[in-house]
Amino acid sequence: MLIERLKAAAQADLLALTEEAGFPHARGKSFHCIFHPDRTPSVWLYDDGPHCFSCRRTWDAIDLVRIRINGSTGDAIRWLAARYGISEEREHRAPRPRHSEAALTEADLFRLGFYWRVERYLELLKRLWLLDESSIEPDAIAKVTRLLFRCEKWTPYEALSFYRRYRKLRPEFGAACVAEAREFQIMLAMIIAHAREEITERRIAA
Repeated sequence: MLIERLKAAAQADLLALTEEAGFPHARGKSFHCIFHPDRTPSVWLYDDGPHCFSCRRTWDAIDLVRIRINGSTGDAIRWLAARYGISEEREHRAPRPRHSEAALTEADLFRLGFYWRVERYLELLKRLWLLDESSIEPDAIAKVTRLLFRCEKWTPYEALSFYRRYRKLRPEFGAACVAEAREFQIMLAMIIAHAREEITERRIAA
């Protein structure tokens, strides 16, 4: 795909793109974040783009160009294509398989439950790190943080693909993620219904 080709071409150029987007370069692969006061560099440049450990945001090459030119995603794609001399002609895509609404809904529940579990694991790693637990690898927190942000950006079809993979490799884990998210939705619906009943009763009483 065009976007994948552009990101691959920009990978060796991410340091320059980060600087051009306005992130002040500190040293090595560290930068100051432009989205909040940042005396101590909180942005680290990884192979797929910079990540801020303070505001927990991640930017890829397209995001960086959007910031640089203050434009849309389409503007950024055209800018990168011109920079690296890559044709913008649309590639032939195989038709996307159709999936039932029920399958996509269940996959979205999996995404939500998976996100919560990764988030809890990340908090555990941070606590162990603060306790100076020697068994925690220095890059472990960064890896889990990136996984969390990727999960947050999953499309319904990506969520379905991951859900199917987990149903084959770790069926108990996938089912637990779905069950946890579904239980939360039921509880939320009950809370909303109860709140509406209270509002109706107050209006009648008034």
